[in-house]
Amino acid sequence: MRENKKDFTLPCSVDIFLSPHYEKIISELAGTGEDELPPILVIHDALWQMRASEMTKEERRAELKAEIQLGLDQVARGEGIEVTEEFWEEFERECEAHHEWLKTQNLGNTLLPDKLYHYIQSKIASGEYENATEVVCVALSGLQLRLSKADPDDFMRILNKSKGNEPPREGDELPD
Repeated sequence: MRENKKDFTLPCSVDIFLSPHYEKIISELAGTGEDELPPILVIHDALWQMRASEMTKEERRAELKAEIQLGLDQVARGEGIEVTEEFWEEFERECEAHHEWLKTQNLGNTLLPDKLYHYIQSKIASGEYENATEVVCVALSGLQLRLSKADPDDFMRILNKSKGNEPPREGDELPD
């Protein structure tokens, strides 16, 4: 079993109040049945894509390099873990438990990773948006539009990738 397991809490949250129109968009994008995504992940995906669309390729690359360097620095300090068959089994159990936990999260007070929280706060501080609800609604509309223009095969691949069922491929991005 892995040491230093993280709990499932996300560090930041924002209050959002969605109209039935946007709740319907989330429901449609989340899917149904076994393949259903927790609504919070639909919001996260929409925000990640909106954020990425506003970054240059160089900015995205620099951010990725910084994240990789952070991991390398952690390993250099002895904070790494050995990747074994047991690691992958435990990791899969943790992912499944995390997915189930996410299904229980309410959208009113939406939990966000740090980067998404700061992204929303910067959009509000710039005066571009009045509140977090506006940012989320624009992100959801953008995601819905991009997915509606996607080839059906791309749509399923993108959905599967966002659920962790398929690794990203070189150049994987939604069509403009």
